[in-house]
Amino acid sequence: MKKTRMDRERAKPERRLLLCAGRPVSLIILAGGRSRRMGRSKALLPVSGKTLLEHILAQVEGYFDDILVSLSPGQRLTPGLASSCPAGAARSLRGLKYGVPKSGFHRRGKGSLCRAPGGGHLERRSADKRKTGAAVAEERPPGERLPTLRIVRDAVRGQGPMAGVLAGLSAARHNVCAVVACDIPDVRVEFLRRLARIAGDGYDAVVPVSTEGLAEPLLAIYRRTTAPKMEKLLASGRRSLLPLLDKVKTCRFPLGDPFWLKNLNTPGEYRAYLEAMKERG
Repeated sequence: MKKTRMDRERAKPERRLLLCAGRPVSLIILAGGRSRRMGRSKALLPVSGKTLLEHILAQVEGYFDDILVSLSPGQRLTPGLASSCPAGAARSLRGLKYGVPKSGFHRRGKGSLCRAPGGGHLERRSADKRKTGAAVAEERPPGERLPTLRIVRDAVRGQGPMAGVLAGLSAARHNVCAVVACDIPDVRVEFLRRLARIAGDGYDAVVPVSTEGLAEPLLAIYRRTTAPKMEKLLASGRRSLLPLLDKVKTCRFPLGDPFWLKNLNTPGEYRAYLEAMKERG
């Protein structure tokens, strides 16, 4: 007997929100950057009839109630990125809207971000903030139709992944955020859950480290309290997240030998990943 769509939905294992010390965790997907080695936007790479961004969203649906996609200034997600996200993700994320969350990370004062008068947008209060890559959340980005996700952008192009993380932290609803780069195609949510549990012990950042001592700062956990340190680093011209790890309370979590962790940085790596997917069926 052929299974109906409802039967398939019921057969899926229950997905529980990712928590840190009993509180939900926000998810920041880094989908910006120049993709120089790939030669085209990684977020829009086709994977099994979807874009890579949609492929990642399908893996995290149901685990987060706050998802932000961090883009570069002026970057657009084309209409080919479905009207929102995969069907399942759209159902589980329904209710999220563009714009500034009620509990947003807003600071007043010189160079601060605040609510725009009479609206939910973030307003730039100083040109100085543009230099640090601060977030600008968008309520209804022109030309983009992602009603179940929120889009954030770093204020200045070319500031590197730390500016994208900062943009997400500045608009996140929750104090603890998981960060995943969209060139990591296979997301192990249980691995992120383990990192979030460690963050509950009072760490500002939890970053996996390989047996060779190489950190994976774009598959990690950060608290919003790290944002001021990121701003200072960006203002000083430092774009890498690695120096941040020595300035905040960081747990360097042994990564071991994660066979599942792959990065798609070049066309060759992308083709190899597609071939591996075919072999897995």
